Amino acid sequence: MAPDCKNSGFGVVTLDGVFLKFDTEGDKKAVELLEGTDKTDNIKVRVDGEVDGKKIAVKSLTLS
Repeated sequence: MAPDCKNSGFGVVTLDGVFLKFDTEGDKKAVELLEGTDKTDNIKVRVDGEVDGKKIAVKSLTLS
């Protein structure tokens, strides 16, 4: 949640090792999720959305 990291956006690494960058809505959802938890590492999430290449249009984001 460092300012530079927060401003560059968020994403996930899938179980098969692929990095998917979140869309703008996903970035907002990630900030809300991270600000609402005390967890600081090893954060696992469930992402529902549409994958387009290396990006994902996030519909929902929850801690798993």
